[in-house]
Amino acid sequence: MKALRKDTVREIRKSLSRFLSIVAIIALGICFFGGVKSTSPSMKYTANQYFEAQKLADIHLVSTYGFTDDDVAALKKVEGVAAVTPAYSTDVIVENGEKRPVFKVLAVPAKDGLNQPLLLEGRMPEKDNECVIEMPDTTGPHTGRNAYSIGSTIRMSPEVGEKKLEDTLSQSEYTVVGYIRSPQYISIERGSTSVGSGDVSFYMMVKPEVFKSERYTDAYVYSTASADGVSAYSAEYKDAVSDLEKRLETVGYDRLQINYDDIMTTGTQEIDKAKRELLDAQTTFDNEITKAEQQLREAEQQIADGEAELAEGQRSYDEMVVSTTRTLNEKQAELQNAETQWNTGQQQYTDGQSQYEQNKAAFDAGKPEAEKQIADKKAELDQLGGMIGSIKSQIAVIEAIPEEKRTEEQKQALIQLKAQLQTLQPVYDQGTEALDAAIQQLKDAESQLAAAKAQLDQSKAARWTARRPRLSRERPPLLRAGSSLSRERLRQSSSSQKGGRNWTTQDASWLRDALSWKQNAPRDSRSWMTPGRKLRTAKRN
Repeated sequence: MKALRKDTVREIRKSLSRFLSIVAIIALGICFFGGVKSTSPSMKYTANQYFEAQKLADIHLVSTYGFTDDDVAALKKVEGVAAVTPAYSTDVIVENGEKRPVFKVLAVPAKDGLNQPLLLEGRMPEKDNECVIEMPDTTGPHTGRNAYSIGSTIRMSPEVGEKKLEDTLSQSEYTVVGYIRSPQYISIERGSTSVGSGDVSFYMMVKPEVFKSERYTDAYVYSTASADGVSAYSAEYKDAVSDLEKRLETVGYDRLQINYDDIMTTGTQEIDKAKRELLDAQTTFDNEITKAEQQLREAEQQIADGEAELAEGQRSYDEMVVSTTRTLNEKQAELQNAETQWNTGQQQYTDGQSQYEQNKAAFDAGKPEAEKQIADKKAELDQLGGMIGSIKSQIAVIEAIPEEKRTEEQKQALIQLKAQLQTLQPVYDQGTEALDAAIQQLKDAESQLAAAKAQLDQSKAARWTARRPRLSRERPPLLRAGSSLSRERLRQSSSSQKGGRNWTTQDASWLRDALSWKQNAPRDSRSWMTPGRKLRTAKRN
């Protein structure tokens, strides 16, 4: 044994450099092995400390139905659950020149919530149009992939797949106010998506109030194992989380059925409500259609009645034209005979004096009747004026009511009253003008009768002869008056179809009065033609 040691020492001395190299290699290998052996626990410890500091959720729940407050409360009651944080998230397409990267938009968690982001630079969002994004890469293969600096603006596309951005978020442009690092994203991968290119390029966080969803899109669960400090890389943690997942699946199926029933109940109620509204609308529509059809039938009947009345008016007009033409022809012959009779001289003057006395007697006899007719007409106009005043008062009463407070009956009554007023007012105005004209004609006739008497007293045979051309010129105005009167008669007959008062009988009365006056006038005096002519002219105007 002693010899072996001596031999060993001798060998080492002979090859000391080789021996030292072997010792160094062995020592280096031991150190490397020890370092590698301790790296994994150290990395796990560091990661576990980071997870605990940022309260990284153990389980991430996602539901297409979304989560309600009742769902969150049910999750908190599950055995093994220490905390539950509901959250919002969505995928959007960002406008960045030709590039259209997909961003994962997350809601900033509450201060006591899970998945707390680590603020690296800047500040957290304070307004709805502010956001924080992940820290840009400065080294590695993805250097410069995030080109958004603090203060820059992120503009989102209004269309996200088949959905509209405005249905999910209240803002489409956000100002970057800080950089963060989220414990939810440890690796360089950001996950996949159903929009855009199919891969999420970046993640960002905004205020929860920006999301328009009525339900939470995500739910993060923190286990009691993590709350008790159990390492995330231990078998105990894996077993605890595995058991918790099974319990959460059971609760998830129960809550899914409850949510399904609630949605179906709400949907059924809305469908029933829509059916009732549709039935009410259909009933209202049918009633309105029936009412409109009745009004249409009434309107058609009114049109038929109006056409019949118009035809009757046309017939009366044609008869009146024939009668007037015949009368005018007769009067023309009388004028020609009168012109021949003027050559008789003094005898005609005597006849004229006699005729004057007769006409004066006829005028005196007819004056009371004319005054009575004027008085009756004035009474009718006063009554019509009272009706118009009453209608105006009723209109004023209804118009005093604010329009939004008027009942449908009041609105219809207002329309009818205004229509009646538009119908009666022209009738009243025309009647007033006709009455004034009749009164003036009566006064003019009386004045002209006195003037005729003075002319008879002063006239001589020479003056009768001088008046003959002027008497012949009375024919054209008479013909024009008859023609104008016929046109006015047709116009008034047509307007009566629209609800106005029919003045046909009165028109005929004015014409008969005019013709009667002319027929009874002295044939040897132009002055006797004047009253009848003025009566016709006034009626025509």
